[in-house]
Amino acid sequence: LATFDLKSSKQEDNTVEVTLENGVKQTLIVSFVGDSSTAQVDLQKSKNEVVADGNDSVTMTATVRDAKGNLLNDVMVTFNVNSAEAKLSQTEVNSHDGIATATLTSLKNGDYRVTASVSSGSQANQQVNFIGDQSTAALTLSVPSGDITVTNTAPQYMTATLQDKNGNPLKDKEITFSVPNDVASKFSISNGGKGMTDSNGVAIASLTGTLAGTHMIMARLANSNVSDAQPMTFVADKDRAVVVLQTSKAEIIGNGVDETTLTATVKDPSNHPVAGITVNFTMPQDVAANFTLENNGIAITQANGEAHVTLKGKKAGTHTVTATLGNNNTSDSQPVTFVADKASAQVVLQISKDEITGNGVDSATLTATVKDQFDNEVNNLPVTFSSASSGLTLTPGVSNTNESGIAQATLAGVAFGEKTVTASLANNGASDNKTVHFIGDTAAAKIIELTPVPDSIIAGTPQ
Repeated sequence: LATFDLKSSKQEDNTVEVTLENGVKQTLIVSFVGDSSTAQVDLQKSKNEVVADGNDSVTMTATVRDAKGNLLNDVMVTFNVNSAEAKLSQTEVNSHDGIATATLTSLKNGDYRVTASVSSGSQANQQVNFIGDQSTAALTLSVPSGDITVTNTAPQYMTATLQDKNGNPLKDKEITFSVPNDVASKFSISNGGKGMTDSNGVAIASLTGTLAGTHMIMARLANSNVSDAQPMTFVADKDRAVVVLQTSKAEIIGNGVDETTLTATVKDPSNHPVAGITVNFTMPQDVAANFTLENNGIAITQANGEAHVTLKGKKAGTHTVTATLGNNNTSDSQPVTFVADKASAQVVLQISKDEITGNGVDSATLTATVKDQFDNEVNNLPVTFSSASSGLTLTPGVSNTNESGIAQATLAGVAFGEKTVTASLANNGASDNKTVHFIGDTAAAKIIELTPVPDSIIAGTPQ
């Protein structure tokens, strides 16, 4: 019996030939296999990024060798992943020619760690990055809610969130933010209106503007039709509003019927009309009782920033009307002129003295005072002075009233006795009369005839 030892560190089939001295030969095939007790595993991935759509996959390849580098067959390789969100096609695979594979899919983006291990205790791992599916991208734009004051210089932040159909964020994608072209000159967007999505799929831009109104803000995924639009409402700055008061006509008849429309126009510093502001219209307290303001002088501005009330009055003169804003006490004032009501004018005639020497030289002053029904002096109204008696001179015969409602004329005449003079108004026929007593001129008296009474007188008898 002859024996010998045969060793190898290489996994292969070896042919052993034994030859006797007599030339007899015999061959034997001896197979050397890898040592699974020293198995080592190496893990590789087919790609670095995988779309998280449940269909795209990465192949994980485990290579099993012994301590001498021999590929090992029929070694159980166990695959596992660190999250239930990812799915392995198989978790236990026997190696063939030292290779075992499994595929990995997921519907959830993120980094996953895949581990391959063998019974010897050896293990290896790889990180696999699942990303969102841009082909199913959807964009959601969020903008500040409520009203934004146009004079507020603080940036208003807009947030665009980009996700695929499974809710996975899409990062490192360019988003463009814009406002409508017809108002773009009134707004400014940070970074030229461009932003990049972060790991959460979020891109942020800031907006400032000076144009009141509701404007549609657009966010769009660059080079695509994926977009979203939301309204942002900018409003005028009520706190800094100012008011300008105007009247519809220069003069109003003070008859309690004729009226003027008062218009208060309210705007902010950027010239935007301010709606919804209470405006209080007032007259000076010392004359307020003589005037009527529509709705007690209270009105609210409309969309055009205007508030209106009507004003009537019974007090002639120029008075100051004031419009005051209820929110910040800003005000504006304008003069309004009320004139007496000529249509209701009445005349009162007075004479400077009761007696006039009827010599054509002595005279009296006639004063006609003209007032309307509310006791307002009527200005610039013609008054006619007249008398039915002959021998009288009225100078002038017609005189216009002054600002005090007074017209005057001078009366003289060569007359004797009671004479009537009249002051009348041409516009409505109102009149007033006064009686004047004309007396003889003693300075010019002379004896025309001397007649004794009786005709004969007894001498020595006193008469």
